[in-house]
Order: sequence, then structure tokens, then C-alpha cells
Amino acid sequence: MILDFPLLVVQLLLAVGGALLVANVAVVLRHRFARDQDALPPRPPTRRLVVNILIGGLMSLWALATLLTR
Repeated sequence: MILDFPLLVVQLLLAVGGALLVANVAVVLRHRFARDQDALPPRPPTRRLVVNILIGGLMSLWALATLLTR
């Protein structure tokens, strides 16, 4: 069995980018809609959240476009 390593790399990029995007959006939504604000851990800096969301989104879009054009 021969592995298609370029395809594997693209799939890993899609997975990591999607995880980065979803995890940081979850942090934003958790702090926005929490009922008990005192029980939450401190919120990370907004700039870092936005940068991580953008990086995850770009990685996911790039990997998805690569998969669709194959």
C-alpha cells in the first residue's frame, strides 16, 4: 500500500486549522454566554484570540481549496 503523503499533509492542515478555529471561537462564546462569570477562568487577550481564529480559518480554507482542486 502506497501512502499519498501530500494528501496526508493537506488533511492534517485541515484538521489542525479547524481545531484552532473551533477552539478559539468556543473560548469567545463561552465567555460571552456564561451564566456565572465568576466560575470562568480568566479570558485570554482578545488580540491573541483573533489572530488564532484568523490563522485557523486561513489554514482550513487553504487546505479545503487544495482538496477540492485535486
